[in-house]
Amino acid sequence: MSPTICSNYFILEAFDRELLWCPVAQARFHVADVDALRTIVGEDADDDPKLDDGYYLDDGQVDEVVARFDIQLDRSEFCSGDIEFRLYRWHQPDGPPWFIWDMSCRCS
Repeated sequence: MSPTICSNYFILEAFDRELLWCPVAQARFHVADVDALRTIVGEDADDDPKLDDGYYLDDGQVDEVVARFDIQLDRSEFCSGDIEFRLYRWHQPDGPPWFIWDMSCRCS
């Protein structure tokens, strides 16, 4: 089955807990094998076979997701020293986008 616009897409989100208190980056990626991603998430996902819940990832889990699903992530781009990563299933938006990337906020 070929992926539809909503099937098996996930978001890896970086949330700045120090300076901005908001998401500062998001990557949407397709997952052909949800069990492989569930294995990376670990026992937190044992009762969630479709990964419908959201998950906070530690640095090791983030590194595994980035490597396994070929996500471009350069942590040196983040100004904050306190970035929290969250993984969740992408759903088709039902309204205007709420997240707009502001390129004027750059590290000096």
